[in-house]
Amino acid sequence: CVNYAPILRLALQETSQRLDRIIVVTKKDDIDTIKVCEGYNNVDTVFFDFSVDERWFETHMKRFKNGEMNNPPDMRKQYWSKRLSDANVKGFNKGGGLRLGQQHVVKNYPGSVQIILDCDIVLPPEFKTATTSMDYINDVLYVPNERRDYTSYTLYKQQKTFKNYSTAGWGYFQMYRPSIESNRVFYDDWPDAAKTDVWFRNDILKGDFKKKIKLNTHVDHLGQEGGSIHLTKYNFDFN
Repeated sequence: CVNYAPILRLALQETSQRLDRIIVVTKKDDIDTIKVCEGYNNVDTVFFDFSVDERWFETHMKRFKNGEMNNPPDMRKQYWSKRLSDANVKGFNKGGGLRLGQQHVVKNYPGSVQIILDCDIVLPPEFKTATTSMDYINDVLYVPNERRDYTSYTLYKQQKTFKNYSTAGWGYFQMYRPSIESNRVFYDDWPDAAKTDVWFRNDILKGDFKKKIKLNTHVDHLGQEGGSIHLTKYNFDFN
């Protein structure tokens, strides 16, 4: 969550009541986001610069050869060198930030059921009821039965005039409990957020989860399909 403090503030008002512990990954200089997190006793803040390591390709190839990834990295190394140069100026290494958050959970809250959420996703009141008494199956991906996109805060509060979005189970909500605290389900560095989501779909969703189960609850999205333009503007009316 970087420069999304206004959205995060609205989301945490509800989501903080549904989860035992929340880890927010942000930059050290994102003061507004840090202040929002400090208002909650069950929110940990972890810092990451969201740049892409120039050794990205070599790291991925090593992990693939060690059996820690299902697919090798893109072999067009010359292409990726230019992509990384561009990414470090304008990109957003979502994968690296998520991995840092996952490592924080493994170290401080081992054995936990983990949920990876975008900061503009809100868990509704029925979420806790639908998930508290569940018998979780290891290495199963749990996804909501619906995502409701709202274009304004007023419509969100009224819970009407929303657009249904795909429940593919990757990109905005991933819930699972790993059978072992393995780095196989840890995210990797990518030059942009879209590459991170596609990697999860192709490498993890198809290779490391036994199956996908829909939960008996939806999630709300404070924004429209396609999301906001990073660091520029929000695709959401706060009124």
